[in-house]
Amino acid sequence: MLKRQLGACVTFFPQPTTLIATQNGEGEVNLMMASWVGIVSKTPPTIAVSLNRDRHTYANI
Repeated sequence: MLKRQLGACVTFFPQPTTLIATQNGEGEVNLMMASWVGIVSKTPPTIAVSLNRDRHTYANI
């Protein structure tokens, strides 16, 4: 079997870093960086991001 060179573009797909900002009931702001964010809808503007239930960002949302 012949080996085929795939190149770096197949093995590494860079994503932009997105800041997710939330605020709790007391007005405290929390920031979370996420690199895997998906656009769900343009109207209304909606994104999808995966959150851990143990984090402040999850509780604030």
